Amino acid sequence: MAIRSKIFAENSPLRQFVVLSAMVGAAYFLWGTKVMYPFEIITTFLHEISHAFGFLLTGGSVIEMNVHPDSSGSLPGYGGSKFFIFSSGYIGSCLFGALIYLSAAKSDWDRWILAFFGVAILGLTIIFRGNEFALIAGVITAIVSLLIAKFAPNVFCDYLLRFIGLTSMLFPVYDVYQGVIKNPQLRTDAAMLAESVGGSSVIWGWLWIIVSILVIGMTLYKSVR
Repeated sequence: MAIRSKIFAENSPLRQFVVLSAMVGAAYFLWGTKVMYPFEIITTFLHEISHAFGFLLTGGSVIEMNVHPDSSGSLPGYGGSKFFIFSSGYIGSCLFGALIYLSAAKSDWDRWILAFFGVAILGLTIIFRGNEFALIAGVITAIVSLLIAKFAPNVFCDYLLRFIGLTSMLFPVYDVYQGVIKNPQLRTDAAMLAESVGGSSVIWGWLWIIVSILVIGMTLYKSVR
């Protein structure tokens, strides 16, 4: 019993591997179901917020941020670097996911991080002039995050943050493969990037997938060090 307890200790590599495998399995097999719907909306928020930062950091401006009930989104704006703006959606959401995952894995401040995350989603939605659904979803995200942070066990907050981080990192790989690699005729971020700076949507899609996989690998490595 003592050996088994040590193997499955909270920070043991085996326990983290089991938890991680369960999270990946849940995300893969349940994506598109009602269970995963809140997480799909969150990944859309992070994707569009990343586009917004792509505009602002390269001198552009954001007109509004749209998040829709089907978990799609758009962020019209003007100015800025097309390369950074179109690339920032997937790469940015992956980096946000890495930050969330590592924050949970490397600290005991899970309640505070979860509360801050929910309030930040709502705050950025207001700042970037979200549409009606985005504002409603932002309010719900903030309220639910605050309630969970206050009343749920810290370990639950930790695993919830890790799951949010993991799905945000995996989302670019899944979505780019489905929307760009398998359907290059669609008007995606990659297609618009190819129109603006050259290359093909498939090439840009594969580059984003490779970068995302590298970020995932480095994040998981850092989380167990």
